[in-house]
Amino acid sequence: MLWKVTTLSIFPTKVDLLLSVLTIALVTGCATGSGGTPDNIPVQESVTPTATNDAPTPVPVEKYLLSDEEWHTLEKADHLLRKRCMQRFGFAYPITFKDSEPLGYSLTTYRYGILDPDYATQNGYRTPRALNARSVDQENRKRNAQLEELSHDAKLVLFGVQPEKNGRPVATGKNLRNYEKIPKGGCLNEALKSLYGDSSAGTDSPVAVDVNLKSFNQTLRDPSVLKAFAGWSSCMKRKGYVYATPMQASGDPRWAASPGSSDEKVTAKADVECKIQHNVAGVWNAADVSYQNRMIKRHSTELRAVETSIDRQVERARAILAKSDSE
Repeated sequence: MLWKVTTLSIFPTKVDLLLSVLTIALVTGCATGSGGTPDNIPVQESVTPTATNDAPTPVPVEKYLLSDEEWHTLEKADHLLRKRCMQRFGFAYPITFKDSEPLGYSLTTYRYGILDPDYATQNGYRTPRALNARSVDQENRKRNAQLEELSHDAKLVLFGVQPEKNGRPVATGKNLRNYEKIPKGGCLNEALKSLYGDSSAGTDSPVAVDVNLKSFNQTLRDPSVLKAFAGWSSCMKRKGYVYATPMQASGDPRWAASPGSSDEKVTAKADVECKIQHNVAGVWNAADVSYQNRMIKRHSTELRAVETSIDRQVERARAILAKSDSE
């Protein structure tokens, strides 16, 4: 009996795609531009640095991307809708929603690497998400196991598809309540459509993601940022470390081989001290904001629609949860 279960469709928690892609850029130092496209903005000649060490100015595209808190609200409402749908057919939804407080990251919290020397001393280059990755993975494995333990009919209600064996549909049980009323795509799809109005929703806007990633890659070629990197590199060399850019330091293969080692923590602390001395995050953030503003202006009509859509999704989710609280 084969059930095609994808973790992302079952647990629509916020995937750290943006952070992952930015991390790749930080580790490799590669800038992947799309030459010739309308958003391929020329390298900036100068920027006005924003003096900051641990709290960079939020980048403008943040308002067009779902925040941690907004994702949490949507996930909670989605879970409730799945649970209600399963109950209509006489089944319990086996997943318990973990109603923990969102981490509350802004998009810029670790966008320019670790910026707090005390944090670096304790954790090296590992962000809170990285430190929590193992427990998140264990939780997802547990959830998938719970879904696999569902009965044949419960799976049919949840996924809305007939399981197959040897390429042929497996007959449904005779006692399934309201079999003919199972929604297309099952309770998963019903919840998505109720929450978003379109089962393809529930993800960040491609145009907003594009602005976010392109602006970051543009900063890696910006003269002011490269100058700040050079100052940082000289500072690190005086401390006994030879790295051309902060990406090389945070992406040193030694840290992957031995996460949280004393060498990693000492290096990360020196890294942060040099970033502060040369205002790397301030210069970097100022260039980032400048590029994003230009891109957002170019895509203003699309992004205004994105902002409206986010507001509607979150408002709908809050209404669903409020109704549940009053019942």
